[in-house]
Amino acid sequence: MTKLKTILVPTDCSPLSGVAVQYAVEFAQKFGGTLHLLYVLDVRAPTVMSDIMTKEIQIAKQELDRKMFQQGVEILGSFWGSVGTPSVDVKQEVVEGTPYLEILRYAKSENTDMIVMGTHGRTGLQHMLIGSVAEKVVRHSLCPVLTVREEGHQFVPI
Repeated sequence: MTKLKTILVPTDCSPLSGVAVQYAVEFAQKFGGTLHLLYVLDVRAPTVMSDIMTKEIQIAKQELDRKMFQQGVEILGSFWGSVGTPSVDVKQEVVEGTPYLEILRYAKSENTDMIVMGTHGRTGLQHMLIGSVAEKVVRHSLCPVLTVREEGHQFVPI
């Protein structure tokens, strides 16, 4: 049987992410695994803009990025606190970049056994134009991915 020692929960700290954490905590407790909460700050700026930025604007952007990173750390800490204090080992990480790429990169670097994440279920034009982070992760992940939908089954611990 597969052991789930490293369980990754990419989160945007939404209520749906809280549901995904409930599932992940249960797996971590059953298998004695470590829960990894990952918050990705999408701070990309268009390349053209980066090329023409003045030094002052670049410094201001770096300061803004630093503040956003610190705020991300605080948001993730508050999110974990709102979940309660489950008896699992937890590692909290904030990274910057394209969300699905950073999730996949982190999963690979940490030898993740499973990813548990919420899906917001975009449909129609929004889905066609933006796509879904969860969909991209499922498509490209090297490990199993459990996606949790808001209107799906409610979590009931055993």
